[in-house]
Amino acid sequence: MSHKYSAVAALALGAALLPNLARAQEGARLQKKELGPDGQPTLLEFRAASRPSATDGAFVLREQLSLGANEQMRPARLETDQLGFSHQKFDQYYKGVKIEHATYTVHARGGAVESLSGDYERVEQLNVTPTLSVSAALGRALAAVGAKKYMWQDAAEEVNLKREAADATASYLPQGELVIVRDGRRAETGPLVLAWKFNIYAQAPVSRAYYYIDAHTGEVVLRDAIIKHATTATTPATATFATAYSGTQALADETATTSGGGYHLREYTRGSGIETYNLKKGTTYNNTDFVDADNNWTAAEYNNATYDNVAGDAHFGAQATYDYWKAVHSRNSYNNAGAVLRSYVHYSTSYENAYWDGSRMTYGDGATTFKPLTALDVCGHEIGHAVCASTANLTYSNESGAMNEGLSDIWGASIEKYTADA
Repeated sequence: MSHKYSAVAALALGAALLPNLARAQEGARLQKKELGPDGQPTLLEFRAASRPSATDGAFVLREQLSLGANEQMRPARLETDQLGFSHQKFDQYYKGVKIEHATYTVHARGGAVESLSGDYERVEQLNVTPTLSVSAALGRALAAVGAKKYMWQDAAEEVNLKREAADATASYLPQGELVIVRDGRRAETGPLVLAWKFNIYAQAPVSRAYYYIDAHTGEVVLRDAIIKHATTATTPATATFATAYSGTQALADETATTSGGGYHLREYTRGSGIETYNLKKGTTYNNTDFVDADNNWTAAEYNNATYDNVAGDAHFGAQATYDYWKAVHSRNSYNNAGAVLRSYVHYSTSYENAYWDGSRMTYGDGATTFKPLTALDVCGHEIGHAVCASTANLTYSNESGAMNEGLSDIWGASIEKYTADA
């Protein structure tokens, strides 16, 4: 009898020790583990002898983050760098609903995972069935914006978007997406809530932001700004342009072979292209070209009452910014996939700002405080917001918003220095 009791006790003791043994084995595989303020891992580094296969990224994340039955890590995108690393990004889902800003990256080299890093949200229990319809939520979001006019209400803008996106179905009309997001209405970390997400682009007054509407209460729980304040047949050519802020520069551009000829500020030697257009004090993105007859864009011609010489700065700034990211970080445009860099100058009247709106650069001509905002560091700063959105995707509020602006400041200064030394 005593032997039977001893055997049962031994089995019970062994079962109790299994979780501790598993944790010990896991700890033996890792040489470094860092936790965030919420106690969840933000960085995991593997020992050289215990690195998993790069093809097992999803399994490794499930194992190391101890994902529950209702949680998933779905692959989002893959990037490589000049050091030979691949960076596979995964988005977190709970019961099939995406969790905003919860992204983990598997860093691998030579076919082996060296580390994991990111932000993981531990979801205990959350009702993912909305009680507020998407149309009702959109109404709440539009009421919060309170604009006089929206981009989807402008037929010309809708046509232009379809052309830019090469998609006949493209529209600025917001389409709601059901997501899980942190309530951002207070400085400290808010609770996770189910929300409808909308990308709302207002034309008057201009603004663009993601609005998150609580899918149960209809309240705005987060506004994440997208706009941050701070074709004709052609052949390649090289322009001489007397810019407003960067002296006379040699710029790649194009000579049009149809529609009257002349030289346009478009070039396609960098990524999918760099294009610079004239808004003529308007607010509709109608792609009006600057055109020069002999490709010698002189101060006598363009240092005029409408400051047309700043078009050269915008074009130069986009080219210099592309060159910096390509040479220093081996990055092909802001999204590392060669996205077109489009700049629009002479936006509106007395507009003292410049911004990236999620798809293009817009430059105002200034008024009493500023002159036209197309200096090189401004171009680098604003396109830096595009890089940030494509990589870290930092929420534009509180500390992450400050980091977003700080990174753009650093990149703007770095681009100035790189260009001066080139």
